[in-house]
Amino acid sequence: MTYILQAQNVNFNYRDGDRVKSILSDCSINFKAGLFYAIIGESGCGKTTFLSLLGGLEKPNKGKILFAGKDIATFDKGEYLRKHVSFIFQEYNLLSYLTALENVLLAMRIHQLKINNEKQKAMAALQLVGIDESKMKRRVATLSGGERQRVAIARAIVCNSEIILADEPTGNLDEATTGNIVDLFVRLAHEFKRSVIVVTHSQQVALKADIVVELDGRNKKFRLAS
Repeated sequence: MTYILQAQNVNFNYRDGDRVKSILSDCSINFKAGLFYAIIGESGCGKTTFLSLLGGLEKPNKGKILFAGKDIATFDKGEYLRKHVSFIFQEYNLLSYLTALENVLLAMRIHQLKINNEKQKAMAALQLVGIDESKMKRRVATLSGGERQRVAIARAIVCNSEIILADEPTGNLDEATTGNIVDLFVRLAHEFKRSVIVVTHSQQVALKADIVVELDGRNKKFRLAS
């Protein structure tokens, strides 16, 4: 079985004054392309830290994160992020003074994508997630929370990242909007063959996931959720 992303015996800890606090202990988990994963667990158990490790923003104290079978520690960090990973956050991480279209175009340039007709590609991605042409031209500060999250998902689509890492992406959204956003994540995984990994407290999100895993705060390991 081929996995796009793997955590192998990952340990992570940090120093808190005179104490060393363990967050993850010999954690191993595999992710496939084309599936939507939900990671659940109590607050403070290390879910966001784990996303940072998968995305190369943090390094494990022990163990490895593998992308396509290769240790990401051997990659250039910036290149790994540009070429293979897109992050989607609860707070959207958009530039509020830019339009929706400008935010997507900027992401394409940051990822150093060489795409013909980049404006048309960006517009197509925005339309795909339900942002019409009039809203594309509006500054994102004037858009609703659900619309901003759609713009963030459009960025992930155009950047062609194999890995989509989302940290509580529906935390600020109402139930109906959450349902719409989750449907887009399902589509990203199944139709676009991305590995979509979402940290969430939302049962609504977890119910739509292909695989739900729980990070157990007591033994600091993953287990399949019942």
